[in-house]
Amino acid sequence: MNLPVFGRRPARLQLAAAAVLWLAACGQPAGSGLACTEIAALRGLSLTVAADTAAAVRGVRLEVCQQGSCTAADPELVPGSTTSGGDCPPASGGSADPDQACSATARPDGTLTGFAALPALAAGAVEVRAVVIGRDGSRRRLEPLAAEARLVYPNGPQCPGAEPQLALVLDTAGLHPLAPESGR
Repeated sequence: MNLPVFGRRPARLQLAAAAVLWLAACGQPAGSGLACTEIAALRGLSLTVAADTAAAVRGVRLEVCQQGSCTAADPELVPGSTTSGGDCPPASGGSADPDQACSATARPDGTLTGFAALPALAAGAVEVRAVVIGRDGSRRRLEPLAAEARLVYPNGPQCPGAEPQLALVLDTAGLHPLAPESGR
């Protein structure tokens, strides 16, 4: 039997190679061909007032300075919470069904949280000045804080929608940057 030859390889060998490559592509991990959603991050500053400090705080007035320009940021503080549960019942194959609804419960954790949009914020070094307003109306000026606004990727770095954000924590030690989560 004479097989057609493409280049120097017989057609069967090329077909087999194509089939192996096709099968390998089918087994690629999710994310390599995953479509990006149209969600985007919001450029700005998030603030968490720790539970050990929240009872004495009515508000925090912030000023964020970057590249010679300063912007006021007054995040509206609301009670914070933690989320528990989220367990999904297994599908017939023993693993979670991606189309099945799951439940979780939010419980107050004693913190206060807030966000302030900062349209001019860029990724990089910032200086933050803060005045803490007590429940009794008193005001306490904190030492200026050097921090860094970082890009956040709501769909991962392979997708559009990244924006710079600055995450801060106010606790009994003062104002400081929120430590980035590992793996981000």
